[in-house]
Amino acid sequence: EASAPVHLPKPTVTGRSPMQFRPVQSTSPTPCPSTTASDPPPSQPATLPAVAGGTCYDLGPAALTITSVAHIEVVNDPDGQQDINLTFQPADGAAFDRQIGSLYYQHQVGIVMFGQVLEAPTINATQFNGQATISGLDPQTEANVVAALTG
Repeated sequence: EASAPVHLPKPTVTGRSPMQFRPVQSTSPTPCPSTTASDPPPSQPATLPAVAGGTCYDLGPAALTITSVAHIEVVNDPDGQQDINLTFQPADGAAFDRQIGSLYYQHQVGIVMFGQVLEAPTINATQFNGQATISGLDPQTEANVVAALTG
């Protein structure tokens, strides 16, 4: 069943921002040391806060960076939450399976944008067919993700 499109606030970011997929080394329930709102260099480890606050993530270097997507849509899921459904460009979808699905199967990977961890799911498959879903974000962060990957 198709869901109605979700209306989001105006984004507070301008221009593109890459989405980094970084292996989670450890987490801490205490706030991170002060951080900037910009993304760390992909080749460097990073310590970043969760977008929702409360958790601090120690992350390895980016295993994959995606700068744009073929399609992005925010939908209401059956639980009443909003999800961002991503469809990667074909090359990025293949890279996601190879560099995330295969290497980090059953490991936690942080999805980083705007100098924060949007979500850190445990990778539960080795093939994603070019699709990914991010859930649990507030509407403003969702609007910024959409703008940054499609702007």
